[in-house]
Amino acid sequence: MLPEALPSGLLLREMVRSSPSWSICVDLPFLRFRSPLKKAATERHSICQLNLRCLHPALRPKSRGASPTRLLEPPPMRLLVTGGCGFVGSNFIRYVLQHYGPERVTNVDALIGSSNPANLDGVSQEYGDRYELIQGDVRDPQSVDAVFAKHHYYAVVNFATDPSGVAHPETPGPLMEVARKHGVRRFVQVSSTDVYDALPGSAFFEKARADELALAWGRQHGQDVVVTRSAPNYGPYQAPQNWLPNCIINVLKGRPLMDENARLSSRNWVHVEDHCAAVFAAMLDGKPGEIYDITSVAEMHDRDVLKEILEYLGKPMELLPGVQSPDLPAAGTPRDSQKIRVQLRWTPLFSGAKGIHQTVEWYRKNRGWWEPLLETRA
Repeated sequence: MLPEALPSGLLLREMVRSSPSWSICVDLPFLRFRSPLKKAATERHSICQLNLRCLHPALRPKSRGASPTRLLEPPPMRLLVTGGCGFVGSNFIRYVLQHYGPERVTNVDALIGSSNPANLDGVSQEYGDRYELIQGDVRDPQSVDAVFAKHHYYAVVNFATDPSGVAHPETPGPLMEVARKHGVRRFVQVSSTDVYDALPGSAFFEKARADELALAWGRQHGQDVVVTRSAPNYGPYQAPQNWLPNCIINVLKGRPLMDENARLSSRNWVHVEDHCAAVFAAMLDGKPGEIYDITSVAEMHDRDVLKEILEYLGKPMELLPGVQSPDLPAAGTPRDSQKIRVQLRWTPLFSGAKGIHQTVEWYRKNRGWWEPLLETRA
């Protein structure tokens, strides 16, 4: 139950720290209300983003000299998302718009390479002016400057890569400089745990260099830079050529599950929505200069993933490929997400079979999204 009246500023912050049942964040252009912790521990989406006019009357500050019923209504927070038409970027945009209204998103994407505008089909119609797409190259300072001149942004969340999927080391520089010029202090560089094992010259080696550049730039210019590094993702809108959706689509089309000679391995899978929740938490509350690794509770062997696909679709286990070759080593150096779990209270919701089943169901229901992509590859 909310109190009769609330103090403001630092006094409110101190009260928040001492409250065992609810909390309010007051340093953003919106207020964040959390339900009782015992419920929030099991339901991440019980955390609601509310505009001031939607809150309890005790949370509605009156403007000085205004009539008692007139409210101060700051504009909703707007995020600039780069590379938002890719797999993870598009899921992040949908996640923010769905769970954190009335916040707004500007998506800047070059619409080349792995970008797929169909990943965001229906978003403009559903969310109206809360979402906008601008085609542009984030490495072009003039184009980026025009984007920043259009709105005031709370933060930049950078998913951008080049057409080959490489995050060039120079990519964050122009983007961060223009953001600084326009007063945007918060910058989230979205990366991968694969950078820890990257060989020189590889795509992930370049991504690691981009991460370091972003952090160095933040230290030099006083910008709040946070880096997130996730284990491999899966979930809706992942392109059919990737291993997991390829296996699901093969079963749906009655084809062999996978190549009999393919080698399997254990992987730390992270559902894309869990990844999006972690990035959003890091954007809001991450400590500047920190790197947050994002991993699931436990690894899953590829063979167990395939079993879950077949079981959910009611297919016989005889479709599993025989063991023709020894397993590949576990993919990547094991990472620990303890930092983000403790500091930001993030926890994955789609672990193991639950996430695989949800993903299979999405591909089963959305043939209209992936079948055209198969035709373009043919």
